[in-house]
Amino acid sequence: MLHDSTQARLGWLGAMAQLGGALKAGEEEAASRLTAAYASAPTRCPRCASGRLYKLGDGGRRCPGCKYSFREAAGRWIGRHRLPVRTWLAVLRGFDVGLGVQELAEMASLSMPTMGRVHRTIQLSLAALDPEWLPVVLACEAGAPVPAAFFVRRENGAVKVSVNLSAPAGEPARLDLPPPSADDAALRRFRLSVRRWRGLVSERRALTLKELELRVNLHGPMFDLLVDALTRYVPAELAAA
Repeated sequence: MLHDSTQARLGWLGAMAQLGGALKAGEEEAASRLTAAYASAPTRCPRCASGRLYKLGDGGRRCPGCKYSFREAAGRWIGRHRLPVRTWLAVLRGFDVGLGVQELAEMASLSMPTMGRVHRTIQLSLAALDPEWLPVVLACEAGAPVPAAFFVRRENGAVKVSVNLSAPAGEPARLDLPPPSADDAALRRFRLSVRRWRGLVSERRALTLKELELRVNLHGPMFDLLVDALTRYVPAELAAA
């Protein structure tokens, strides 16, 4: 059996081989993907929420009502980090194939602290897709205690992780898993993926559970889901927090 570090290195090399061709597409493909995603969630003024805007010569937008000028990413998850389009492409392709923060930082030429913040934003945006997970995202944003009790159920052949908000605060991390049946491939994949879940810090533990749920339920790459999540507006409850 291979040592864990050897397996990790082989995984890294395999991922880099996959990414080599994907990243050759460059900025043009990434920019077109982002433009299409922005169009699916119409741009609004981050100051007054008006949708009556006009374009500026430098590609920005201006609100005629409150006179505020801004970039299209303003108010969205992706707007929390000023990264070039090609860097976002590298980060999302790497995240898609399961690279960790250290490998993503190396591949995207980012510092570890910066990549850590970007990775957190990606996980928050994914969790925010599910309204049920808004209390978790709010707690992460506010620096408040993050829920530690979760339960898993089967839902139309998929895995659904829910937050147990009635669990007493301060109790040890708990994840209630149903036994897998012979034809329950998603649940079996999920059980394998959470083996080291309890070793994470509380915030990462919660956000990683939601990420793993999405990964095991998808039957292909999650790149499009990542773009969709990141280009959505930060929920009003979080923006006001």
